[in-house]
Amino acid sequence: MIRAPLSLLALTLLACTDGSDTGDDWNPESFSGGNFQFTSTDVDDSCLDGAFVALFLPEGAGTQSDWQYPIELPAWSALPATLDVQLQEPFSTTEVTMTAGDTNGTITIAGVPQTDVEYDSANSPGCLVNMSVNVEVVIDDDTHIHGNASMETSSFDEDNCPAVEADPCQINLTFIGEAI
Repeated sequence: MIRAPLSLLALTLLACTDGSDTGDDWNPESFSGGNFQFTSTDVDDSCLDGAFVALFLPEGAGTQSDWQYPIELPAWSALPATLDVQLQEPFSTTEVTMTAGDTNGTITIAGVPQTDVEYDSANSPGCLVNMSVNVEVVIDDDTHIHGNASMETSSFDEDNCPAVEADPCQINLTFIGEAI
């Protein structure tokens, strides 16, 4: 789903260069890391009839939304690395350990807890949920990444939250990132 736009982006970038760097020479092991602007591109929410879409894509499905704070990615040679990642509201700053994934060129983050996340303060004030987040970042080149965050959301407070289809339930967030 996201591979076609990234392929088109890669071809467009290649057309703007002298053609000497085809991308074939680039090796993920030379990834130097740095700060990246992440952008949410799609949300698959099986929890509350798509209510989490508004959290990650405030302008609605089919749009994109930049994350409030840049995310630091370590150099490939520095993996595994433990860093503090500042997330936007209603999420908190959290310590994560980034490791080399099973596939060359992927960075994984596993089982990051987020507790007492208020998912929709406007429509369901006081609805606090717990989440466990797993992330896979695919390094496209030294300045571009894409990936997926899979969140398992649980512990919906019956007094303050709308009824959910399943507890726990899954939310999948697709994103891209560019070095800044």
